[in-house]
Amino acid sequence: MKKLISFLVWMLISISLVGQSVDSLSAIRQVDSLVALARKYITNGNFDEALKIVESAKAKAEFSIGEKSVEYGTCASFLGTIFFQKRDFAKAESWYLKCIEVREKVLGREHLHYAASLHNLGNLYLESNQFEKALLFLTEGKEIREKIIGKVYPEYVQSINGLADLYYRSGQYEKSASFYSESRAINEKTHGKNHSAYLFTANALANIYVKTGDYEKAEVAFMEIKGVLENNQGKSGKDYAACLNNLSNLYEAMGRYEEAMNLLIEAIEIWASQVGRMHENYGQSINNLANIYHKLCYFEKAEKLHLEAKDLYLNKFGESHPLYARSLINLATLYTNLGRFEEAEPLCTTGLAIWGKVYNKQHPDYIKGLINLGNLYFILLQYNKAELIFNEAKSILEKMEGPSPVEAPALLRGLAAVYLRTARPELAEQLFIESNRIKEENLGKEHPQYAEGIDNLAVLYTESKDYDKAEKLHLEAKEIREKRLGKHHPDYATSLNNLGVLYMNKGEYHKAAALFHEAKNIVENALGVLHPDYAKKLENLAQLYIRSGEYDQAEPILMAFEKCRKAYLQKSATYLTVQEIQNLSNDIQEETSRFFAFTQLVQSPDLIMAAWDIALYHKGALLENALALKNAVVHSADSVIQEKYENWCSYQRLLAKEESKPFDEQKDVPMLKEKVNLVEKELMRAVPGFAATLGQITWKEVQQCLRDGEAAVEFLSYQTIASDSIMYAAMVLRPNDPYPVFVPLCEEKQLVRLVQRSGRKTAEYYWAMYQADQAGEPSLRELIWAPIEHLLPAGGTVYYSPSGLLHRLNPGAIQLKKNLSLLKNLKLVRLGSTRQLCMPRENKLGNNRSVLFGGIRFEADSLFLTQAPRESSQPSGNYRGLFTHTDSLLRGGSWQFLPFTQQEVNSIGQKLRQRGFETTIYSGIAATEETFRELGTRGRPSPKIIHLATHGYFFPDVKTTKAPQMEEATVFKISDHPLIRSGLILAGGNYAWQTGRPVKENREDGILTAYEISQMNLSDTELVVLSACETGLGDVTGNEGVFGLQRAFKLAGVRYLIMSLWKVDDRTTMQLMTRFYENWLQKKMDIPTAFRTAQLELQAKEPNPYFWAGFVLME
Repeated sequence: MKKLISFLVWMLISISLVGQSVDSLSAIRQVDSLVALARKYITNGNFDEALKIVESAKAKAEFSIGEKSVEYGTCASFLGTIFFQKRDFAKAESWYLKCIEVREKVLGREHLHYAASLHNLGNLYLESNQFEKALLFLTEGKEIREKIIGKVYPEYVQSINGLADLYYRSGQYEKSASFYSESRAINEKTHGKNHSAYLFTANALANIYVKTGDYEKAEVAFMEIKGVLENNQGKSGKDYAACLNNLSNLYEAMGRYEEAMNLLIEAIEIWASQVGRMHENYGQSINNLANIYHKLCYFEKAEKLHLEAKDLYLNKFGESHPLYARSLINLATLYTNLGRFEEAEPLCTTGLAIWGKVYNKQHPDYIKGLINLGNLYFILLQYNKAELIFNEAKSILEKMEGPSPVEAPALLRGLAAVYLRTARPELAEQLFIESNRIKEENLGKEHPQYAEGIDNLAVLYTESKDYDKAEKLHLEAKEIREKRLGKHHPDYATSLNNLGVLYMNKGEYHKAAALFHEAKNIVENALGVLHPDYAKKLENLAQLYIRSGEYDQAEPILMAFEKCRKAYLQKSATYLTVQEIQNLSNDIQEETSRFFAFTQLVQSPDLIMAAWDIALYHKGALLENALALKNAVVHSADSVIQEKYENWCSYQRLLAKEESKPFDEQKDVPMLKEKVNLVEKELMRAVPGFAATLGQITWKEVQQCLRDGEAAVEFLSYQTIASDSIMYAAMVLRPNDPYPVFVPLCEEKQLVRLVQRSGRKTAEYYWAMYQADQAGEPSLRELIWAPIEHLLPAGGTVYYSPSGLLHRLNPGAIQLKKNLSLLKNLKLVRLGSTRQLCMPRENKLGNNRSVLFGGIRFEADSLFLTQAPRESSQPSGNYRGLFTHTDSLLRGGSWQFLPFTQQEVNSIGQKLRQRGFETTIYSGIAATEETFRELGTRGRPSPKIIHLATHGYFFPDVKTTKAPQMEEATVFKISDHPLIRSGLILAGGNYAWQTGRPVKENREDGILTAYEISQMNLSDTELVVLSACETGLGDVTGNEGVFGLQRAFKLAGVRYLIMSLWKVDDRTTMQLMTRFYENWLQKKMDIPTAFRTAQLELQAKEPNPYFWAGFVLME
């Protein structure tokens, strides 16, 4: 740097004094004297003192000679240089531009000093990463110098070195190498190979060889430079330290980590003594040493140095510099490998954003950052996000000129891994092979990265049962890793683990067991028992013992695995969004299923207790997390948090609006999803103590909430060990049991034959489904209730949480014998999870409002808008939730007016007013979506009671059903989002249902989706009644439960929800709802008792469950 400063100053010498007056000559001499003094201070790095002197010289020149003078231009150039060195780029730019302006007028454009001014400004733009501007000024300066003095003088060499540096920094290595080669040839001819100018360009070329993977050339060049420097300067100079640093980069790329480490330790000692610990060169060397420590598994040392480098770059260059970004990316990579994902992601995204801005997303460093972020998302099982990131990197890489950067094989490997995990093995194999070919060509077959590549390919061959190919590659990778990394490295453990999986699949259990145990021990020592890789090793070992029938060996290992996984999931909930946690839970559902299946097989108390805890976590945990975040924000007094929350809600509303449009009219959906995701994570990090609100609940805590005469039942559904069959089981817990009882029930296919039988779902259909006798087929009672009946309190209360197809059923309708339903025999309380028994129940007092919607007019033509709704004379046959005129999967269906809903809400409204409720009824065209979505806004609490007597809809995911995906189907039927595919129909909704658009712009469309409801604040609402068809249905997602209207209202904060499981007769619904409100308001029963009593009263008149069991109450 000192030589660079000296050269810059040399270019600022004053020009001949011919033709000046005596006074001017005196002024010129004074200015020159001051400038010469300032030059000394600049050379010594004393920029503050130099600034004072140059300011004095500028004032003298301005007063005595004038601004249009060579001397004033020299002062301007000196000022630009001083501010450049002080990294005040704005002031430096201003003075350099002033210098160019003056010298152009005084000297003309074809002058060496004018060219020097252009070069200085170009160098400034280069240092501030404005590459396009830098190229313009550096090129013009070079052309002027070449024209005036040719290609042999130092000024020309400086110009081509500047251009070479520009192309190097922007990742255009081929162009950079061309200029550096020209510079090296000139320097060799002019100065010889021992001169610093030659060594500088030779070093730059060697660095390019490293970047492009030409390691043999790079090593020859670095060793030549190192030898010259040792002879010329000894081993304590700054140039020698730089050479050691660069040589270490080469050895790191070649996988020679120990050699690289030793070189860096030596270089750091030199930097510390020569330039101090705040110099950027010192920072680069400790950053590089941290990377080496990381690869050698010295994680504490690596973190310490990465943090030191990060602070150094931040203090010296600020938070927008690419070196600071590099320190963030490197630290993120370390944290990713340590399993500290909550710290890794924000570091990686921040560093990537800096690089993207600096390099305009067209640079190998930016590609490297994308690869690191993609790898993080892959580890988090977010395969869709990982694929998008990798494809972005691939697109940039394909547009870059010259040979592929060394990041290319890592990118191909990452994309191949995604293809393998998303069932595209053919594409994965192609990319793995191509990645390995590049690694073999650039690195050789002894490099750890090559070992990683062939090991990944071997995993693919294992999964495709090509065991011979797999074994050969696994053994080769293991040998390389053992030789280059040693037997205590996590990568070596990976080889052992993957080879063990191969032998386990081949049935060679003894070989597999030895490998799994060794791999587990290595990971435990290197990464610790909390690392996700340790849990994976435990799981593989447990599965081995299960397959080999050694259940006594499997159980403690499986329990240890579950403990690790539980801790990992609980930690993940503190930094992953609800949707990301959902995706993670779905991806590990197979592991959960295997645990339940093994519990059924072994039936040990420890396993059963753990199984209940697992069910408690997975059932409704995401809902609880979402509510916990909302509650934490609502109770926060921090205005910044409140503003973030408002932004989050705003983005979610915009997203809901866009996703409700036809697909071809949706705009910015991916961007909005990412905004929602990012702001949610910012909220989670910003809310104090949020992580502490996500405590786990155990079966013991549930038991402590049970009283005498009560029991809790957790239903489970899972895949059996021996086949692909889905099994159902129940876990029963009573107040004094030492542990829960695990009871296998039936296979899902048996339920399917009853629940999904062919034929129209009429009253006869439901009567037959719930009967005790099924003409040769097991009844529902025999399948799901009889096995646990003896464990339940006679006439007592049973809290139960459904699973799978049981979400579609009302157990109370099961016939025990003629004219005796389960509802008569027990008080059944339906819960999303028995964890709810342990949740605090707030009494929502001080709210006496009720809002009712019914008698809604669904048409929105001009005639309708001018007329009041008319009562229909049709006495019966209207069903809530049915289409007319067309099949329900096609666009064009319409919703019928429901005449009894007007009577229903009028009757209920009268009862509510009699009990002192401030009651509002919205009917006809007044029952709009805008009206509903106003509830709970403008600082007014949401009503205590919301009653919706209208049509409801739910459509299953077309990707998981046999239903054809029609091109004309509306977004409400084929959306990927389950909360869009369920909802309620309000005034004017038919128009949007048929066209996908609202009647007028800037108006709601009348289709109230579950997603829109989930964004509302109904936390003051005690009861929502969905007096509509199929409002209890939705996508059953893993163990989390139903994603539909019931989830939406829970997310909005509602306590009790009454909803329907099937299309219910309009008249019967009115009768049930009227009786319920009478029991609750007039007879002063609590809500669960009032609802149960109303169903019993209807059952006494009409035993067929179709008429009274279609509705269920959920707390």
